[in-house]
Amino acid sequence: KLEADLKQLEAEIAAKQQQLNGQKGQSASLSRDISILKTQIGKAQLDIKSKNLTISKLSGEITSKVAKIETLEEKVARERDSLAQLLRKTNEVQQNSIVHVLLSDKSLSEFYQDLDSFQSINEGIKHSLNTIRGIQDETELEKKTLEQKQDQELDARAAIEKNKKSIETDQKEQQKLLSFSQNKEKEYQADIAAKEKKAAEIKA
Repeated sequence: KLEADLKQLEAEIAAKQQQLNGQKGQSASLSRDISILKTQIGKAQLDIKSKNLTISKLSGEITSKVAKIETLEEKVARERDSLAQLLRKTNEVQQNSIVHVLLSDKSLSEFYQDLDSFQSINEGIKHSLNTIRGIQDETELEKKTLEQKQDQELDARAAIEKNKKSIETDQKEQQKLLSFSQNKEKEYQADIAAKEKKAAEIKA
């Protein structure tokens, strides 16, 4: 009877030891998974930091571009005022009749010289204005491009944040499973210890 009980206990001990080994393997696997998740969280945090720096840099560039656009708009306004004044002067010159010119101290050639001069300046300012408008359009386009890029960076940061939260949730779940597995190990170990003690008593 005792010998049969002993064999039964030894068989149970062996089975429990096998279960314990399996449980230890599961715990080790869960520990590895948790370690991998920790690494992924660390990487996500670095990615977020990198995106924040890029967004800050882009914000500064956008501010600079906005200031440049404002400066250009002021320059355009000044050029328009100058152009308006010159156009008025040119109209005045053009409205002067040849009779007035003949009656004045100025010669006809001097009159046409003045007219050519005004028209030449007028054309120069028109060209300048067109150039400024071109620069303004280009700057506006750059600003839009920067804003689009900033939006992309914000979207990317949001995606990383979402991914990080998902990883953290997985990590917590794995941690729960690991705690459960380790508790199971302790149960098996306690059960094995109790059976081994009983077996030792039978042998004694």
